[in-house]
Amino acid sequence: MKEVYITLTGFYNYYGFKPFAIGRRIRCVKEPHNPFDTEAIRAEMKYIGTVGYVANSINTVALGTSSAGAVGHLVNNTFTVEVKFMTSTKIICKVVDGSKRREYVPPKSCEDDVISF
Repeated sequence: MKEVYITLTGFYNYYGFKPFAIGRRIRCVKEPHNPFDTEAIRAEMKYIGTVGYVANSINTVALGTSSAGAVGHLVNNTFTVEVKFMTSTKIICKVVDGSKRREYVPPKSCEDDVISF
């Protein structure tokens, strides 16, 4: 699968930058019943809980990253991202686990089979 990057937002409403570090893995969970955004994807950490959301607005999605609405069909209901970049206002993460799409593996050729009699 092509590499997919997302922007985390809303972290100032929780713990700010404190729980984040380059390389840290974060669990993301789709929230289809969210009353404010049916495409919402929550970012959470073990023992801490919610630490932000995947950006879903042209005002918050960093250039070159996918919005929650755009990445929603590419991933399972729960997936993992890894922090790759941090700026003063954005946290950029790469989807590392939970993708619906797998790399194409060509079928095995019948000519590769060895038949013994």
